Amino acid sequence: MHSLIREQLQSFLYSYKKPTREEGLPVVYDAAEDHAERKQIAYRDAVEKLEVAKRMKVGFAVRANRDYDGALDRHSPLIDKTISFHKSQFLHIHARYSPEWWIGRIVEKKGKMGFIPTARRLGRMEKKIVDEDGGRIGPSSIWECPAPYTVVPSSRPVLFIGPAFHGSQKLQTDIGRKYLGRTDYEENEKELKAITILAEDLKILLLEAPHINTPMDLKDIHLAPIIVQIRVSNRSVLMRLMNKTGIGANNKKTELAGVDALSGLSRDLVDVIIEEKGLAEATKRMCSYLEDYWAATHPQWQEL
Repeated sequence: MHSLIREQLQSFLYSYKKPTREEGLPVVYDAAEDHAERKQIAYRDAVEKLEVAKRMKVGFAVRANRDYDGALDRHSPLIDKTISFHKSQFLHIHARYSPEWWIGRIVEKKGKMGFIPTARRLGRMEKKIVDEDGGRIGPSSIWECPAPYTVVPSSRPVLFIGPAFHGSQKLQTDIGRKYLGRTDYEENEKELKAITILAEDLKILLLEAPHINTPMDLKDIHLAPIIVQIRVSNRSVLMRLMNKTGIGANNKKTELAGVDALSGLSRDLVDVIIEEKGLAEATKRMCSYLEDYWAATHPQWQEL
């Protein structure tokens, strides 16, 4: 009896001491290994979603209101695919990856697809810089972070300024007209919305806006057009053009005064200046610019 009891007790003690874990199941949690595995999963997910976004149409476009150096941001889903940009550059956004990141590209020839910080992320970064520099007056002061982006049409419409004859087959708009009341404001907003919708298919729109005579007339309008300035330096040629386009004698002085004012316009306020002496040369220059812009907005997804 005693031997039987002793045998059972030994068997019990042996089973008690024997490890209860299943084969292949770690007893100790390896944080480093788990972190590495999570990073690998996130990396594969980012690569996959980037490839999917290359085949997606443009969701919307923005103009950057500040510089951003992606090489300094170590929190990007793919460090080597982070897009750096400068203030005033235009960006096409194809997809939302997370609350912190978009997938898109700079609108330029051979612009690569990558990860772009969302307005939320960029705004928070700006606030952190201001706080560290002591840019705010005090804790009780009211401070609002400037918008890091401005939403603009996906395809920038083309707007000519300079000596021109209004009444062509271009898309005519009242944008830029000074508001006389709420109705004028609503009409203006309606036209802006219509232009934005037309630009969603990345078509090139030619606008005729008789109320916009200088780039300054666009400062409060989020239209971001390609501004083409026509410059005719030869006075006799300019007078002949006015005669051909039907500008009356009473309006010639006003038109000439406007031409003189635009001649002194800074070149960085416009996108293209057409000042070639012949119509063929001017047409070639304009076509070349628009072909480059078309290539920038219509890349082949294999090149991204």
